[in-house]
Amino acid sequence: QWTAFTDLTSLPATAFSDLSELENPIVAMHALRPTSGAVLADGAQYLALAQPGTNATAFAFILVDRQPGPVGPAAVCNGPEGTCYYFGSDYNLYRFDGSTAQVVAFLSWLIQASIITINYQSLSSVSMVYVPQTQDILIAIPTETQGVPSTIFAYNILTQQVNIWRYATTNQISSLGLW
Repeated sequence: QWTAFTDLTSLPATAFSDLSELENPIVAMHALRPTSGAVLADGAQYLALAQPGTNATAFAFILVDRQPGPVGPAAVCNGPEGTCYYFGSDYNLYRFDGSTAQVVAFLSWLIQASIITINYQSLSSVSMVYVPQTQDILIAIPTETQGVPSTIFAYNILTQQVNIWRYATTNQISSLGLW
């Protein structure tokens, strides 16, 4: 459901799209461009396109891919040039540009090789941020038994390299000033 064009505080009854054909629930929505956005479900990616019309037809929703979805709503961040990145439920990093969701970093091997131990009960607390100055995607992962993020994956878009930063406490992570 979306707000009225001229009144951002009202939700017209006709400004609603039924996406009940989704096999799995919507996990996150993210703007790509001023007139388009990503609807990221667990197992499907939709493109929302603004189009001329009434409240009822203001957006079209198009299924564009069927890849694993994000682990939680905060596991999505902006990227350059109308893209978003997300940490998928298969523990890999994806780039979604409105036409396809592609794995850009296979992070699952770090978990399978026991290099990183994830707190699986706290995966919904994964959070991400894009740093445009360095072209880095930072992913805070809950690795402690309390489910508090203590590890950051840093993926650089330009070099396509992944670095792992470990922190003793969440205060160190939040002191980065990025979250």
